[in-house]
Order: sequence, then C-alpha cells, then structure tokens
Amino acid sequence: FGYVAVSAFEAVALPYALMQFFPAINTGALWEIAGWQVTLGFALVGVASSVAITWINILGVRPAAFVQKVVTLSILFSGAVFLLGVSFNGTAENFEPWFVDGLNGVFVVLIMVPIMFVGFDVIPQAAEEIDLPFEVIGKLIVFSVIAAVLWYVLMILGVGLSLDANSRQAAALTTADASGAAWRSDSARALLIIGGIAGILTSWNAFLIGASRLVFALAGAGQLPRFLESIHPKYGTPYKALILLGALNCLSPWFGRPILVWLINAGSFGVIIAYVFVTASFCVLRIREPEMPRPYRLPFGKLIGFAALVLAFGMTMLFFPGSPAALAWPQEWAICFFWIALGAGLWMLSRKHNSVSVMK
Repeated sequence: FGYVAVSAFEAVALPYALMQFFPAINTGALWEIAGWQVTLGFALVGVASSVAITWINILGVRPAAFVQKVVTLSILFSGAVFLLGVSFNGTAENFEPWFVDGLNGVFVVLIMVPIMFVGFDVIPQAAEEIDLPFEVIGKLIVFSVIAAVLWYVLMILGVGLSLDANSRQAAALTTADASGAAWRSDSARALLIIGGIAGILTSWNAFLIGASRLVFALAGAGQLPRFLESIHPKYGTPYKALILLGALNCLSPWFGRPILVWLINAGSFGVIIAYVFVTASFCVLRIREPEMPRPYRLPFGKLIGFAALVLAFGMTMLFFPGSPAALAWPQEWAICFFWIALGAGLWMLSRKHNSVSVMK
C-alpha cells in the first residue's frame, strides 16, 4: 500500500511540477475536486508518464538503475546549489514561528513521516537482483536511512532560513520558491524544480521496483493470483505485476492536486501498519530463534526492536479518529478502504484459482 501510494503520488506530482515550465498542460477542464480544477491535459500527462515509467521497469533492472543514477545526480546538484544560496542569504528570523498549533501541529506533520522514509526497504525487496553480500546490503539500508534523515533536515532548514511564514504558506512549490528566494533568482527556482522532477522519477522508479517484487512474491506464496507471478520471457521482470501497478498509477491523475496529500497520509497509514508487523516479527524471531544465521546483526537488537514496536504502535494511533492528525473522512479513509477491497478481491481470486488447481 505504501509503495503504491508513493508511485500514484508521483503520477500527480510530475504533471504538477511540469506545469511550472509548461502551463499549457493544464487545459481542457473536466471537473473540480476539493477546489482544484482537474484538466484533461494534466491527467493525460500523468497517465503517459505512468505508462513510460512502467515500461522502463518492464525492460529490466539495468535500464531502471541507469535512470536512477542520472536523476539522483540531478537531485544532488540542485540541492547543493540551493544550500549554497541559503548559506549566503538565509536568516534565522524566518524560522518564526517555531511551532504552528503546538503539539497538534507536530502530529499533523508526523503522520506524513513514515512514507517519506519507506524508500530504504526497497533495497531488500530487490536483494535477489543485487550482486552484493547480505551483510553489505544491511549496511546500505542503515546508510540510506541516515542519508535520508540528513537530506530532509537540510532541505527543511534551507526552506526555513529562506522563506518567512507567510511566504511558505503562499508558496506553490515551497522548496523551489525557497531556492529562488535564497539566490534572488528565477533561474535558481527553475533548477530546483528540475531537481524536484528528478526526485519524483527516482521515487517512482524505486517504488515500482519494490512494489512489483512484493506482488510477485505474494503471488508465488499463493496470496495473490498466480498470473501476477509471470516473468517476461525476454526481460526477466514480473511484467504482469508491473502492468497492474502501472494501471493503478494511471488512476490518480484524474483526481488532480488534492490527492497528493490524501495519498501521503493514507499511504503513511499503510506503512506504519507494516512497521508494526515487521518490528513484531523481528522481536518474536529474536526470542524464538536467537541462533538464526544473521548476516547483518543489529547491536542491542532486542532493546531497539521493542522500542521500535512501541513507537510504531503509538504512531498508528495518530491516524484514528480522536487524534488531531486523524485521517480525513471520507477522502483518505476511502483510499484505505479501496486498497482493502482490492486486496480482498485479489486474495479471493487467488483462493478460487488455487482450489481449481488442486481439484485438477
């Protein structure tokens, strides 16, 4: 759910970012959702992008990895230029107010955090296709989390130092506007938008890889229909799983910009539930099978595992009614219920198919 929510998010974020350079994209009014006018041009750019990124992944991990390297370098370059401008012209006075709505404001931001850090676990999903020892893969996962934390902190500080509260509130693309303000240049804003587009592509690419491998594994375990386990005869990729995911991505652009926040919050809910189950499994295995071979061993594993379980469960409670950061009704809960219904339908289809296979 988390992976698909991010990839569906990117199918909307990309045309929205491209609109900054090509306003003509936003033509052909269709309908209005939450005050946003959805247009045919916007939706078609999102759909075409979904088809293209899905096709790149069907071609195999190597083409997808090449795209990932190129766009990651673009992100690093544009981010470095932004931070350099901040070092010249940023001011700590722009941080005021430090907190909006007190603790409630912190919770509203906190529920978005899980999905922003979910990318690290794409690494183990593709472990079979990574030519590295498992111990090194474990270290890469830890490194990726630390790198993500540092990058987010630097970007947040950069925005806070560059824009005052009113400017942040009014910004169309906050980080890009901050870069423009830091350098006092529209070119710096444009460069950051290019970096943002690169960021969209890296996330989209990575989550399609992770999601397709998970769907493939679930199909192999009999929990999803077996046809999703199909491997492309030429490219060796789970192409039917990728086609299913690509089709889901094609839905989100028809809801326009408002679905961006809905997908982030609803997807974060799915991610934090996954965290609860993963940390619970980790703790159980540490107790039941302490001697299990572990290529990468976590120091103070039990302590960290149980602390992670408590924190994950606590964060889960923030999404439910009664919390200041509860998921919005009906939009965000509708996304969750849609995913549950889709999963239940596919699971029942797999049960029916397996029963027929056994009878034969």
